[in-house]
Amino acid sequence: NESYFFKVRANNGCAEGNYSNEMKITTLSSDTATNIFYKDLLTHLVALLFPPATVKSVPQKQSISAFSKCMTYSVQPGDSLWSIAARKLGSGSKFGQIQKSNNLTSSLLDVGQVLKVGC
Repeated sequence: NESYFFKVRANNGCAEGNYSNEMKITTLSSDTATNIFYKDLLTHLVALLFPPATVKSVPQKQSISAFSKCMTYSVQPGDSLWSIAARKLGSGSKFGQIQKSNNLTSSLLDVGQVLKVGC
């Protein structure tokens, strides 16, 4: 009877989508019967042959607001302000925050450049 919260984001190649609304999932107690529904026979057969793993222990709950911590980030090849903001702040549209925190007048980055993110 533990509750966990998730956000999901789709990726299409290098284009990252927006995060979904927060979803709450509550585990069942061990003495509760479970009904499982399959979309087709093949999925059911695969599940019978390769049953899902059972989680023995669950780590402590972590806050969804993990994106808000101040950190430093070293620019890697192929990075852009948009991609860094998407990975570290949860949305590429927050690239302006990185620009402002680092007093950047341009979106050009150098590999190895250290940026303050989420500050």
